[in-house]
Amino acid sequence: MRLALPLAILTALAPMAEARTLTNGQECFVRTYNSAHLAKHPDQLVRFISLSPVPLPAPAAGVVLNLMVNKRGSDDFPSSLIYCRPNGGTLDCLAEENRGRLTISDGGKGRLLVTVGAKGLALAGQREDVLISGTRGDDRSFLIPQVDGDQCN
Repeated sequence: MRLALPLAILTALAPMAEARTLTNGQECFVRTYNSAHLAKHPDQLVRFISLSPVPLPAPAAGVVLNLMVNKRGSDDFPSSLIYCRPNGGTLDCLAEENRGRLTISDGGKGRLLVTVGAKGLALAGQREDVLISGTRGDDRSFLIPQVDGDQCN
C-alpha cells in the first residue's frame, strides 16, 4: 500500500507544471552520472544523487526527505535528512544540523531540479563527509528523474 506524503506537499507542488506525488518508501528520485557526462564536467564532484521521502514528523505544511550522494572515486554514500517547506511553486529545504540549504522545484518531464544554496551543503558519510559548493564547480544544481522506490535503497 502506498502512503501519500502530507497533503501540504501536494499543495506545494500543485502549481508546478506537472505535480507529482512522492510516497513514503515507494517512489524517489535518482540520478547516476555516467563516465561520458563526468568527462564533459570535470568540475563535477557528485557521481550519484538520490532524494526520497522519510516518514518522520515534518515542519508545518512540509516534508522530510533523505538526500544521498556518492562522489567520484569513493565508495561512501554520505547523506542528510532535509526538512522542506513549500514556498510558492518550490520547496525550501534545510539540511539537518544546519548543514546547508537547497531548493527543490519542478524540472519537467517527471524530474526534480535540486539547487544547492549559496553557502553550500555538507553531507555526513561513514568514512568521509562531502561538501558541495553552491557557488563554484558543476554541483550547484541537479536534474533528478523519478524512479521506483527500490532504486533508492
